[in-house]
Amino acid sequence: MSFSVSIIIPAYNSGATIEQTLAGIERQTAQDAILEVLIVDSSDREESLAVVKRVEKGKVRVICAGTRVMPALGRNRGAKEAKGDLLLFIDSDAYPAPDWVEKILAACAEGSQVGGGSVELPPFQNDKPIADAQLLLSFNEFLPVGKKRQVMFVPSC
Repeated sequence: MSFSVSIIIPAYNSGATIEQTLAGIERQTAQDAILEVLIVDSSDREESLAVVKRVEKGKVRVICAGTRVMPALGRNRGAKEAKGDLLLFIDSDAYPAPDWVEKILAACAEGSQVGGGSVELPPFQNDKPIADAQLLLSFNEFLPVGKKRQVMFVPSC
């Protein structure tokens, strides 16, 4: 069975990072599966609003949240408007690996119902010990090593 994918991105003043996130989505190996990319934006800075509006084209649609909302509410709003079979969530400052969607589709084909990706540092943070320490402390259970396993919750990044 093939699935269509809606990618949902909650965004708040993400002008400095959203284009990198979208560039990662544009590099996905399973591009044909991506039906839409929904950015649920609640920015209040003009420069961030301008960037988010500028990237709205093709599969990318911006949904204005109206007021500042927490990421969970942005995800929920995007989920209500999504048209894809699968809902994939990514934060506006996260950069997906090129096979992110492909791996999720493969996991669904194997019977997984909920999944979470591993967390890796973006290239510009690779040589920063504090970034490494924060990653290991916050997401040690989700690092891309070892066997597949069940966990109690799924990280939003």
